[in-house]
Amino acid sequence: MKRVFFPCLLVFLTLLSSCIGVDSKITIRRDGSGTIELQYRVSEELQALGELDGNEHKPTVPTGRIDFERGAARIDGLSLVSYAEKRQDHDRTYAVTLSFAHMDALMAFLDGFAGEAVLDQNKVSVSLSAGGKLDDELKALAREQLSGYEFRFSVQSALGGRSKNFEYAVPMAELLLAEDPVRLDIEL
Repeated sequence: MKRVFFPCLLVFLTLLSSCIGVDSKITIRRDGSGTIELQYRVSEELQALGELDGNEHKPTVPTGRIDFERGAARIDGLSLVSYAEKRQDHDRTYAVTLSFAHMDALMAFLDGFAGEAVLDQNKVSVSLSAGGKLDDELKALAREQLSGYEFRFSVQSALGGRSKNFEYAVPMAELLLAEDPVRLDIEL
């Protein structure tokens, strides 16, 4: 079993206590290279929270082009292809495309993005961080604030000439309010 560890590049799943939606699509080519397309929507309130004095020590949601350039530079074989930001109503939408040269680069990215990622032959296991135990009032508040936000994760793989697709979608509140990490097992 091969385990690739990388300090959190995108540690936003564990810190999100406000409004965010994530859509990620990974495409793996036959040779193990590919692309990661991320689109996420962040509420203005969450964005402002990260900009307040006193929050510098907390992990932040990467939002600037430089955040992605620096993050990609930390992983051998990962590079930023494109970046776009758009304001709409009370949200900001970010669209980012990264390319990876080999599976180790993808695994390092996933390890930081999700919390833990393990590659074992042609299977990737990804554990998505959960929020832990909360009382009923906090759960109700989170459900209200996260209404309309979703987490979507898909993988299209042609690794080794085999065509495989994987899709997972869940309301963001359900993911963040899970008491245990959500484990995704993806056959490549």
